[in-house]
Amino acid sequence: MPVWLAIGLLLVAGCAPDLGTWTKLEGTPEALNQDSRECQQDARYASYDHLMWGKPMSELHIDLDIYAACMRDRGYQRVDNLPP
Repeated sequence: MPVWLAIGLLLVAGCAPDLGTWTKLEGTPEALNQDSRECQQDARYASYDHLMWGKPMSELHIDLDIYAACMRDRGYQRVDNLPP
């Protein structure tokens, strides 16, 4: 595996946000996974806040407020003690 790929995978793995734990009465794990993926898509945005090899690099982020609103709109309730 090329070194640049390994470093990129480590950076992506280390930047994953904590989306919390969600539940829905009579919901299935499959439906939760699909809804979570779709809400992550809706809440995703890019920023160009760092440089790599002297060039601006975009980084994908998830707006946690938009994600949480999307999950609540789909009938889910957050069951951990983390905001939002």
